[in-house]
Amino acid sequence: KACGMAVEDLKSRIAQGAIGEAPAAAKAEPQGPAGKAWSHLKLVLTELIASLPEGSLTKLAQTATSGSRMAKNVGIAVYNNSVGIFSPVSYVEAPPCFDPVQLSTLIWRVHGKQIFKDGLFSSDPHPGNILVDD
Repeated sequence: KACGMAVEDLKSRIAQGAIGEAPAAAKAEPQGPAGKAWSHLKLVLTELIASLPEGSLTKLAQTATSGSRMAKNVGIAVYNNSVGIFSPVSYVEAPPCFDPVQLSTLIWRVHGKQIFKDGLFSSDPHPGNILVDD
């Protein structure tokens, strides 16, 4: 589950453009050419998201996060090499980058072996007990 709903329901709501929108009564439609451009962009993005193969959305989010981190670190490097020499700022560390399908398969194989082969298993297998490291 994600956002309190099943993944398939979430995908269909994203494809319909219903995620993050205000209720119909409170929603104000943009006016003029900018409003038309925004509506067209929204339509193109929802079609793009719906057409992505499984796992691509996660990889896209990881790439965007990596690009954002790199941009922040460039700004920090410029600052640290100028006025920041008196009080430098620490760099933003990268989160671990992994293939979610491969990680999920590995977790299922490990827990399956524990249960069916070893007969001894972790009784608390939630995401907080799984550490992903490079």
